Amino acid sequence: LLGTRGVMPDTPIQKAAGPSRAVTALLLATGLLAHLALGWSAIRAQSAVFDEPSHLVSGYAFLRTGRDGLVGLFHPPLQRVIAAVSLLPLNPELPAGCDIRRNRGPELNHALGHQFLFQNAAGVSPDVLLNAGRAGVLLFSGLAAVAIWVACARFFNPREAWIAFFLYILNPAVLAAASLVTTDLAISVFFFLFFLGWGRWEQRGRRRHAAWAGALLALAFASKFTAIAALPVLALWFVARKGRLPFPWSQVGWFAAAFVLVLALIYRGHELPIFFEGLRGVLTMTQKGQPTFLFGRHSETGWWYYFPALFLIKTPLPLLLGLLAVAGAALRKRIRIPWHVWLPPLVYFILLCRSDIQIGHRHLLPVYPFLFLAVGLFLADRLPRRPWALAMAALGLWYAAGTVRAAPYFLAYFNEAVGGPANGYRYATDSNADWGQGIRALRDYVLKENIQRFYLSYFGTADPNAYGLEHVAVGAVTNPDFADRDLDLRKERRALLVVSATNYQSTYYQGHRNFEWLHARRPIAVLARSLLVFDITRDADAHQQLAAYFDAVGRPAMAAIERDWAAALKTL
Repeated sequence: LLGTRGVMPDTPIQKAAGPSRAVTALLLATGLLAHLALGWSAIRAQSAVFDEPSHLVSGYAFLRTGRDGLVGLFHPPLQRVIAAVSLLPLNPELPAGCDIRRNRGPELNHALGHQFLFQNAAGVSPDVLLNAGRAGVLLFSGLAAVAIWVACARFFNPREAWIAFFLYILNPAVLAAASLVTTDLAISVFFFLFFLGWGRWEQRGRRRHAAWAGALLALAFASKFTAIAALPVLALWFVARKGRLPFPWSQVGWFAAAFVLVLALIYRGHELPIFFEGLRGVLTMTQKGQPTFLFGRHSETGWWYYFPALFLIKTPLPLLLGLLAVAGAALRKRIRIPWHVWLPPLVYFILLCRSDIQIGHRHLLPVYPFLFLAVGLFLADRLPRRPWALAMAALGLWYAAGTVRAAPYFLAYFNEAVGGPANGYRYATDSNADWGQGIRALRDYVLKENIQRFYLSYFGTADPNAYGLEHVAVGAVTNPDFADRDLDLRKERRALLVVSATNYQSTYYQGHRNFEWLHARRPIAVLARSLLVFDITRDADAHQQLAAYFDAVGRPAMAAIERDWAAALKTL
């Protein structure tokens, strides 16, 4: 059950002959350029998504002040620091209050993030700050791609490494994470590399492998608290081995020492208490739940099938076909997948399904590197056979074409089974489709259409006012609240109502019916696959609905304007 492809633990796996070093370097460089180009297209196109300002200011504050109290109780610092390092040459100014020792709520870090990004006292442009931070994450992703190739080539076979590398650099979920300042990419990389390192330690039983494994686990924990999923995996491994270690117990000390040392270095020693307090808090937070939407249904605690469903509709179909082939071969015992390739993603997936926080497919990202390698293990030996080579070429082209078609909005990728990215918001919201990434696209759209003012129901943290967007807010779900004012839009050439997809599906509204009346109308445009644009110039019922909304939120002047407009339209 826990074997390594039929070889004895101390027997090195035979390597297949690969290309020369020059050809290898050329192929790696070509793949990396493609990855970086696609990622950069996403960086330039997307406005700040929901958590980015908070992550950016907290990472920069950790670099400048040495304290991680702003969001440290919710997220470890490593990926935030990776992004923030890119800001150092710009020398932005930190808002007052960023050196707080313990922040236990989201309001403060969102407020400081907004002030840091959109109102920076040093005068640095929001787009320059944001793109710089994202560029740091993208460069890390490029290095991670090389690390994955090197590890797979060294521990397995160069052919398998190339397949895993190809699947990584062109995966929409990876590209989405690589182009945003979030916490999903680093945990995915280090969680995977840790288990490859553990497998190497199990196979070779040397002290340096123990130290590498400990360091990689520390990097995973410093990336995201969900790295704790490694512990039940190791517990199952230990039970399966009946408590007999394949290496001396003394080497466990090297493993533990490396883990503690690396974690202490990342946390600068004195911030380690925040790590343990945050880890304890996250274990309880995963059972509290959060509003979510899937397939037309709403829930406060989610469903057991939430992540399996998202996996099926947000994973490229060629990859799903490859995984089906892997599963079929494994069931027929035609291939043995090492335990450290199949057990960690399985446990991680099961633990996610048991969580009540179900707000995005991105939480599944740590399982994907294992799946890339599993497909590589299956296909590598079949590559020399002509039928398999042709099939792989066709699937590879399909995989690449689907990713290119999804550019630059990889966050909103959905596969062809549900009609592709254009239909994604009909099935899932929040970070699956709409995380607030459309404000830059909206700015370009209203300039092109010569629209000066409009109604906006926005879900996100990118300040529309920072992009010169004069609007009337309608049911905005933002943090912090953004300024708007009462406007009479009857003099506009067209009256446009722009609604974020998450709000369109009423994900975070009590009762979940706020924009149900819009569902019978067809948007005239969908921007960044997240903002639905409706022309309500001559729509009396729409203005009546807006009048009722403004009455409910205490804006009588806007309610009067909308009632008069609706009455005038009904007389035509």
